[in-house]
Amino acid sequence: MYAMTMGRAFLCWSLALALGLPAAGRAAEPACEAVFHAAVRAPDEADVHADPAKPILALARGEFEPVAVTLKARRAVKNLRVACEILQGPGGASIAAENFRVHREVDAKLRVGPKDAKREETRAYWLVPDGVLPVDLDAGEAATFWITLHAPAEAAPGAYRGGCAVLAEGEPAQRLTWAVEVRPFALPKPRAAFAMFYTYEFRYLERYEPDYEPAAKRRDPRERAGFLARGEAVVRDLAEHGMTAIVPHSSRVLLRRNGRLEMPDLEASLRAARAHGMNDPPGWFVGNLVNAQWADLPNFDERRDGALLKEIAARAGEAARAAGYADLFLIPSDEPTLERKLVAAEKLLRAAQGVPGVRYGVTANHATFEKLGALHQVSVYDGGAPEEWAAGRKAGRAIWLYDNHATTGFDPAWSRFVYGFLGWRAGFDGVGSWTYPLHIGDWDGRKREDAAGRKIPECDLSGQPINPIVWEAVREGIDDRRYLDGLAEEIERARNAGRAAEAGAAQALLDELRGELPPDLASFGYIQTERGAPSPGRFGARWMDAARQRLAEARQKLAGP
Repeated sequence: MYAMTMGRAFLCWSLALALGLPAAGRAAEPACEAVFHAAVRAPDEADVHADPAKPILALARGEFEPVAVTLKARRAVKNLRVACEILQGPGGASIAAENFRVHREVDAKLRVGPKDAKREETRAYWLVPDGVLPVDLDAGEAATFWITLHAPAEAAPGAYRGGCAVLAEGEPAQRLTWAVEVRPFALPKPRAAFAMFYTYEFRYLERYEPDYEPAAKRRDPRERAGFLARGEAVVRDLAEHGMTAIVPHSSRVLLRRNGRLEMPDLEASLRAARAHGMNDPPGWFVGNLVNAQWADLPNFDERRDGALLKEIAARAGEAARAAGYADLFLIPSDEPTLERKLVAAEKLLRAAQGVPGVRYGVTANHATFEKLGALHQVSVYDGGAPEEWAAGRKAGRAIWLYDNHATTGFDPAWSRFVYGFLGWRAGFDGVGSWTYPLHIGDWDGRKREDAAGRKIPECDLSGQPINPIVWEAVREGIDDRRYLDGLAEEIERARNAGRAAEAGAAQALLDELRGELPPDLASFGYIQTERGAPSPGRFGARWMDAARQRLAEARQKLAGP
């Protein structure tokens, strides 16, 4: 560990990689004054000591990587804050402080365990932007701050040194320093799509439209700009956390002007997604716009509603093309596993076939997909087994995993594993979860509260969403996938350049990882256990850290100096 004296205000600080997130190196603990302790560790591990000259973490150009600084007060302090400083690198290179973000780790009371035997536990859960909630500590109390570092795409590779200033009311500023490494490559776009089912922000845009009925629910049009800015902030956050496709929920109201369908919610979502680089084909859940849930509802009319779905699909395809997308997929019914819902979904899909540039998707299980057959082209699995996914691929359908545990569960290592190594091993065309931002981390009645029952805001003063730790782990998983795909691309380049031996050596690593990982969700207790319970087991944080490091080293070796 790095020896340092924090002065009067703090007894100790620890610099820790967030739970389930990767480390490139661990620093050793030299002799220091007895009242101080410095440690670098993953929170779910014991302290690991190594060469203090090694960087505390490594990140590729364009990558985000978090570290956490835990501060324990020697005596009472008020308005504790952490301010990032510039990172100085090789040859005068630097990374400006505006590339870093600071959040405070906040505990929450969570209900865990089987449905019939729930128990309450307090765990680190929320990441609240620094300055949103005051941080006052009594003597002996501690607070943990996450600092998310971002290496710009143009950052020079090599070792950087910098740190942060620790500020408290009436106390002199204290400085913490560390070293990081910027790797000599950028991560590629992943070879799979990633999305949240469903983003909710623009869904309510119709409430600002003059044609919205009933008028009693219409919002003040002066609020519209702020609402759109909030929606943009959500899409920006999605993109920064690795999402490559937008899959929004439709509004609940059909708008028509001069007989033409208007879709301001979809169009706003597509524009924002394009602006933030989410370039994979979008999806759209339209179950609210047609009677897609129950075939025996009094107002269900298969001819009318089927024709309406086809009209909606045509307009959605037109909107997607206008935004620069070649196609999109529509989801007219969510999880139609019950017979009544399945009947409705089948009739609607049958009536709406043949729209150019539009595919239809369903979130369900393999039995439902087989009953729907060629009426749908995207199978969004809520579980399943490798042989089922293979059957869907053989039928020509795109195969997505729809894993809600990754965003509503409590294990960041599982969230990372699903979006990274598991999705890669199983060969999914896409991975998604329900949902963001209103329901992420809000399952089984949990509220947006800290452990003391104080409300956690939905967004900070700038409109940036406030989310839980598992959301950061999702991004780490997608980065794992990008490390995997980056090595695969480097192998292809080496083979094309006639370097078959070197390419074969690197391919052996991918083959080893593929052989070690089981592709079946049931291997991880996915089906047998209660909601949120799956765990990657021995493929947890330490395994993923080591695998990522090996992938980075293999890529650098193959690419050469």
